Amino acid sequence: DWLVYPQMVNKGAYLALNDLLPEYAPDLYATYQSSGVLEAATVNGNILCLPWTMKQNQRGYLMWRKDLLPKDGFDSKTDSIKTIEDVDKVLNEAKKAFPNLRIFNISTQGGYPYAVGLITQLKYELADLSFHGFVFDMNDPDIKVIPFEQTQAFKEAVEYAKKWYDAGIIPKDAVIDKTDINTYFDQGKAFLTYSTHEWSSVVKNYTNGIETDRSMLYPEKKFYNRTPLANVVAINKNAANPERVLMFMNLLEIDREFYDMVLYGIPGKTYVLDGEAAVYPEGMDSSNGNYLDWPSQWAFWKPQFMRPTAQYPSGFWQREAEFASQPNNINSPLYGLFFDSENIKNEIAKRDQIQDEFGKLLLLGVCKDVDQSVADYIEKQKAAGVDKITAELQKQVDAFLASKK
Repeated sequence: DWLVYPQMVNKGAYLALNDLLPEYAPDLYATYQSSGVLEAATVNGNILCLPWTMKQNQRGYLMWRKDLLPKDGFDSKTDSIKTIEDVDKVLNEAKKAFPNLRIFNISTQGGYPYAVGLITQLKYELADLSFHGFVFDMNDPDIKVIPFEQTQAFKEAVEYAKKWYDAGIIPKDAVIDKTDINTYFDQGKAFLTYSTHEWSSVVKNYTNGIETDRSMLYPEKKFYNRTPLANVVAINKNAANPERVLMFMNLLEIDREFYDMVLYGIPGKTYVLDGEAAVYPEGMDSSNGNYLDWPSQWAFWKPQFMRPTAQYPSGFWQREAEFASQPNNINSPLYGLFFDSENIKNEIAKRDQIQDEFGKLLLLGVCKDVDQSVADYIEKQKAAGVDKITAELQKQVDAFLASKK
């Protein structure tokens, strides 16, 4: 759902699989039924895709370069940073300890609303709709759609961002810097970065003496699990042989040998086993190998068959599923809702432009007076038609929820 799947659903591009799925992929269908993911894949009563069977939660963490800590003085302990106040304290202490480092590895390359906004959203248990800066309160049974800038979480994020920007904690070039979010951190040029449970769990696989530590933010707060539509297989409604796709996907679900063949290739030629892990043979790597490797696996991830890698050791995905099953990690009632923006496309274009010109700066701390700047930003968005967007989104949320009853 982070690529074009929502748009293609709204255009009616995909084949309904209600009858074909249980007939041609019975084992996969059984997995879907037992895990409850088909609801997210169903639109107006039609199953439109084959969702992945992974269970994952991308709850926010802070991760820092433990190997850079001085032997005496400033230190940070595992899970010692839980609140925005804790974050503020550690950032200011780190600024004194590391005057020449980028303290908070914040970047616009990570996507709006950026790290500080994500932290305050977590604090106030706001769910990001992943749609042009709109949220809703996870504790609101009516799921009222709210522009993020109209929340206390936004104002608080701007207050902290300004404080950190003025103190040199947020880099002055963060607004224009195009560097990948991981580069400075991996190179030892940044001390602390916003992360997730998954990415902060693979830290032990860093090389070259890099050591990291992490802390879960607001562990007592609710946070939605990653949607099962994060990676999907969908079939063109005009496909000549959709049953072959389903038979193929069913084999991936049940056949270890077939799965290895598709994902890794030919034993001894395109991969060799190192214990349970699949690795390249000598003289082969991603540039001259022909098995699927990272970029093409997503829709084929099967936790029962995935082999360990240097980055994801044995049992990693089982532990991810266990984490996602913790009481405060829950499923969203809006899984499977994709907004149709046709009636509000002009207003959205204006909103995005104002967000890029002004909202971005606010969440990076670039402003003189927080109260006035936030108020001005809210008024700019209102003048651009944010109320019309909100009303349309609310209409679609209400219709979606009504269809689930």
